[in-house]
Amino acid sequence: MKEKKEELYNMGFSLATEYNLPHGVGRENKQLLELLSVQVQPRPNDVYWMRRRRMERMKRFVKIWGVFTLVCTTVDGLQMLSKEIRLKPRNGLDDFNDWCYMKHDWWNGR
Repeated sequence: MKEKKEELYNMGFSLATEYNLPHGVGRENKQLLELLSVQVQPRPNDVYWMRRRRMERMKRFVKIWGVFTLVCTTVDGLQMLSKEIRLKPRNGLDDFNDWCYMKHDWWNGR
């Protein structure tokens, strides 16, 4: 299986460097090369391999960071929502009492 991946990477590399491919085909080829670049033997002297490998690693990092951010934001939002639901409802008399006794900071909106 490793040999087939190496062959496929070599074929894709030669295709990308020797021919001027249409945009859609070239992009799909680059995506395939990025996936294969982390699965083939390291080629530290090959600039194209290093660029594809870096892009694949960056994509993985961005995906993981995006999921982490989404989870944290969702948890924070649910906590804020639960606090909002648990607050006791206020009426006009409470607002008037706060204003009369200066319990409300009108300048800062609290």
